[in-house]
Amino acid sequence: MLITTNKTMENDLNDLNDLNDLKDFKNSNLIFLVGLMGCGKTTIGQLLAEKLHYEFVDTDDLIVQNYQQDINTIFHEKGEKFFRNLETTTLQNVINNTKNIKNNGKKYVISTGGGIVLKYENRQLLKQFGYNIYLQTDTNILVQRLMTDTQRPLLKNKENLAENLQNLYNQRNKFYL
Repeated sequence: MLITTNKTMENDLNDLNDLNDLKDFKNSNLIFLVGLMGCGKTTIGQLLAEKLHYEFVDTDDLIVQNYQQDINTIFHEKGEKFFRNLETTTLQNVINNTKNIKNNGKKYVISTGGGIVLKYENRQLLKQFGYNIYLQTDTNILVQRLMTDTQRPLLKNKENLAENLQNLYNQRNKFYL
């Protein structure tokens, strides 16, 4: 499912409340939110989880918690490839943990990192084990949302922010769908 989030975050949340298509994914035990950084995966994911009475999980938060370093530090000290491998391990663990407790009736909305789709293995896991919602956001909106954000390792250079985001979009869009 594709949801366009081209407004302010508050309006995007209101649009989510107006969705009539909740029945399309309401029966899924795992709902994965994918999209570029700044598109609202965490914020919308928390709202969606609350609306559906699901648990909420953010894979980036789990990486920080389990590795005990922030994402910027992991990128800086270990590199992007190492981080992408952590994403895969985290995704596998989330899926395995939720499968083990599925009998308890818990269901999950899972916010993923923006680059999780770069690895084929991750794309297969997302498709195989859950319902995917792509939160697509116009680059100009992302620039507004991310201009002052200092926690995104791939967006350190704010001078070319729009260009960098457009490049990320061009690289990843085909994988989000």
